[in-house]
Amino acid sequence: QAPGTVTKSYGVAYNPGMGNAAPMVKSDITTRMLSRNRETTTESQHRRLPRISLGVSYEFIPRWSVGTGITYSSLRSDYTALSGTTETRTVRHLHYLGVPLNIQYRTWEWKGFSLYLSGGPMVESAVGASVETNSYVSGKLASEQSESISCKDWFWSLNAGAGLQFKITRKGALYVQPGLSWHMPGGDHIESSYTARPLSFEMDFGARWTF
Repeated sequence: QAPGTVTKSYGVAYNPGMGNAAPMVKSDITTRMLSRNRETTTESQHRRLPRISLGVSYEFIPRWSVGTGITYSSLRSDYTALSGTTETRTVRHLHYLGVPLNIQYRTWEWKGFSLYLSGGPMVESAVGASVETNSYVSGKLASEQSESISCKDWFWSLNAGAGLQFKITRKGALYVQPGLSWHMPGGDHIESSYTARPLSFEMDFGARWTF
């Protein structure tokens, strides 16, 4: 099994993460009838896309600065449920906005390029979520479902990385920053890569204004 893959068994078809909003359904009568009283095996995979950030930083002494801003993160969870001849594929997207507080140390600078180390906490809040579900019977599409779901979730995390920055103006710069992120466990969180792999590699892209 791939990292982040979970196998579960149920007596009925399993559609994780479905909210209360009215879905757009083509037809699921056949799917429900064929899935009834059969064991369902579900596999899940969780992943996250590179983060996008806009930030500001203040250099309080040479080479040392403190920074904050706003960060956008997109998480995707894929579920595949098998029950007899019925297969159900569910894709859930979660969207988070975060506010970091980082300490940065510039290690090297040359002709507008600079390398730096960065670390600090961040708080993230979910701002949207959606679920798409397709069911197949003997390989043929039996039902389609798409909806937005209510999502009230938030996380604290600790982040550390090393970045490469390039100045495009006297104060403005673009940067790329690989690093590690640890999302603190605990609480009633929605299942995602944050809960499946609390400690993971992150890739940040963004723009920063320095005072």
